[in-house]
Amino acid sequence: MIHSSEEVKKQEMEYKENILYDIQKYPLRKHWYHKVAFKIAGLVSRLLWKFEVDGIENIPETGNYIICPNHESHLDGLWVWTAMGKKNPGIKNICCMAKYEHLLDRSSRFWMTMLGGIPVDRTGNTAIALRRTEECLKKGNFKLLIHPEGTRTRDGSMNKLKEGAALLAIKSGYPLIPVQIEGAYEIFPYDKKRPKLFCIERKQRYTLKIHFRKPIYPNTNDAKNLTERLYYGITGKEYKIYDNLITSQKKNVIVAQPEDWLLGLIQIYCPDLYITEESKLKEELGIDSLNMYEIACKIEERIHVDITNKLGEIVTVSDLRCLTYSENTLER
Repeated sequence: MIHSSEEVKKQEMEYKENILYDIQKYPLRKHWYHKVAFKIAGLVSRLLWKFEVDGIENIPETGNYIICPNHESHLDGLWVWTAMGKKNPGIKNICCMAKYEHLLDRSSRFWMTMLGGIPVDRTGNTAIALRRTEECLKKGNFKLLIHPEGTRTRDGSMNKLKEGAALLAIKSGYPLIPVQIEGAYEIFPYDKKRPKLFCIERKQRYTLKIHFRKPIYPNTNDAKNLTERLYYGITGKEYKIYDNLITSQKKNVIVAQPEDWLLGLIQIYCPDLYITEESKLKEELGIDSLNMYEIACKIEERIHVDITNKLGEIVTVSDLRCLTYSENTLER
């Protein structure tokens, strides 16, 4: 049955009104057949495409969190939840933000309900959907999936991130889990109605790579800064800072190098400032006592050195570095 453009517009307007009025009903209740469909869809996906997954250990064992993958295809949400394996929280405990247009079609409406969709009117007031999503995170046992780009890529490259995910993290207090998807655009590009099932040229299944990065905790109220960190998390660039411990000792002085993990850790709290060894952490870099405690905890996590009882002795970056490595030497 073919509808005129006027009828389609009228239908869209009716749905918009219902969404605004009934937003508290979302995500809709899931039934047993949603659970069966979700299970089958995941199994079929693993059969049709070759999954390569890493970073599962970065997904928290407890508590809510916000999964933030780049957006390459219609099936990204399903594939990310499927890739989580045993860490998958279960269909009753997942939700996502999805454009309200999915409600206009019966099949996509079923799919949206299955994945716990909360409809967003991208041309109107998105704050309504964000508030409802925040409520689900705070009051319900929901794990949220949101595409920070806001829409699918048109050419395979990553779009500029919007600040919605960062705002949700700041308001809810839950961490962002950056996820990088590779290969989904090749399987299911924007201009195709169906995904590709087999690569005839290479005579093999298409490969779908999904990388779960380390959680990003909302230790700032600056959504722009948090969004920038999320971008680097998704692309995997941020963690190069921490993976290279480059220090040299000369006359008992440790000299900072370009890829210094400790400077990289401090830079998270003052991304727009230039840091030197003599920079004063509080006066010049604006790092308060709570930030310092978080830094100390991250140092302990990395090199197993506890400096929390000596934070009062630290004034400059050099003080922090010397104390960290002197304690490290003493423990050894």
